[in-house]
Amino acid sequence: MNKRVLFALCCLTLVVPVAAQFGPAESTGGLEFTVDSAQFLGEENTLVELYYQVPNSELLFQSNDEETGPWWATYVVRLELLNDRGQVIYRKSWSNDVQAVSKAQAEATESYSLDTSGFEIEPGLYEARVTIGDPNSEDKLTGEVLLPLEVESFVTPDISRLQMASNARTIDEAALTTRPIVEPGIYFGAGSNTAAPEVGEDGFLGDDSFIKLGFFVAPRPDRSLNNQSVTMLYVYGEAYTLLGDYELGYEVYNAPGTLVGSETKTVSTTGFDGLMLALDVSEWEKGAYELELYLADSSGAELARRILSFDIGGAEASAEPIEVASTGEVMTDTELAQTLREIAFIATERELGDLASAPPDKRWLLVERFWEKRDPDPNTPVNEVKIEYYNRLAYVRNHFATGYGDGLDTDRGRIYMIFGPPDETTESPMGSGMLVENPTESGLGELESGLNITGTKGVNTAGVGGESMDTEDQISGEFMSNLMDLEKAHLLWVYYRAGGEGNIMKFLFQDRTGYGDYDIIWSTERGQY
Repeated sequence: MNKRVLFALCCLTLVVPVAAQFGPAESTGGLEFTVDSAQFLGEENTLVELYYQVPNSELLFQSNDEETGPWWATYVVRLELLNDRGQVIYRKSWSNDVQAVSKAQAEATESYSLDTSGFEIEPGLYEARVTIGDPNSEDKLTGEVLLPLEVESFVTPDISRLQMASNARTIDEAALTTRPIVEPGIYFGAGSNTAAPEVGEDGFLGDDSFIKLGFFVAPRPDRSLNNQSVTMLYVYGEAYTLLGDYELGYEVYNAPGTLVGSETKTVSTTGFDGLMLALDVSEWEKGAYELELYLADSSGAELARRILSFDIGGAEASAEPIEVASTGEVMTDTELAQTLREIAFIATERELGDLASAPPDKRWLLVERFWEKRDPDPNTPVNEVKIEYYNRLAYVRNHFATGYGDGLDTDRGRIYMIFGPPDETTESPMGSGMLVENPTESGLGELESGLNITGTKGVNTAGVGGESMDTEDQISGEFMSNLMDLEKAHLLWVYYRAGGEGNIMKFLFQDRTGYGDYDIIWSTERGQY
């Protein structure tokens, strides 16, 4: 069914939806990237779009000529959508090639690759699991994001979820050209094609997946404007209305709640219109901001409102340690070393470096910010993630401590801190051995096969000429060789992740010394043994 026909059948409901915000989300693991989402009216259901931002500095770039280039890198993406029962209902994998014209660009932290994917789905609660890996890196580095999704339906009148953009242009479909938006203001609907200033027609169209209703919209998944030379901030949305005239406006507030920008505009709608906000932020101070976009009827009665949070000059804007105010409370060097040791399992390299280099009177504030970023619900008085993490820490120290450490240096302690308590434990005393059916089952998942790359430019050789079977046989051989010594005690931990048998994680430990010091000897998770 056509979008406009489907939309015309929607009920007229005068509500002001302000949906919960989810994202952006930072990855955990060896490869750092950011994922954000937005929602729009689709052909049949709600269209959910996910946006991925992978810094060049996280990828291994290669070149046939280190002096002249060009340089290229490849990353593999796996997207899984889970329903509210934790079942995987959608899975997709693909690879992207990234090119750089110079060595400096290949290594620059401010240069990154953008990608997007979309799917239509019925309203409800879901979770997107995004895994990205670099097949060319020595350790096949991967990172993972779990992004909650509250998918909603759109009624008349309404505004879509908002998308922050790093680049925005109006599209002249007849001339097959685009024009950059260089003046602040509200650009709306069909008139957007002629509303942009006459600044060159360079024929630039860009990625088709970034083309919206009358606009080219390059996403900014981190919702952070850190480049001081960039003074324009863009936000894209869609208005779903009946035909007629409406008032469209926005207000922007800084963290203290002061109004720093606003504008209203009377717009004539076609019922299904794209809109772009271009904000001049050259005079705005660094910090957190909140944009509120609203739609009102001709009498001024508000019909719909959307909120988007973003920041200017965020924590990743500079290579120098971030500046924070002093709390007046000093963290000693001993406390610093202990804190770094405790959070190292989930902290990024940047966070650890910032904390390690901060002066003593600013360290505790950085620790507070570290946990605030991971608070799943800032509106509650407790941080559930922090509580769970320190419960794990207490368990590790009480159960895995050795004569030479507190348990954090042990393999069981490390796995427990990262993944929590296992869902199932199988213990094998000395001399009994342990039989495991299909030892490589779930060990070569979809992404891992995608990472079995020996060529360049993202050429996947897995499964060609028997290479995939060779890899599986090799892992099976390594697994069996690790079990040859059946006189030693073994311990198997199993985690039942969402999505069925293909998402079971297994970790096998062996008491090599006979003193209860279990070392990991095999796992379905690459890089964990």
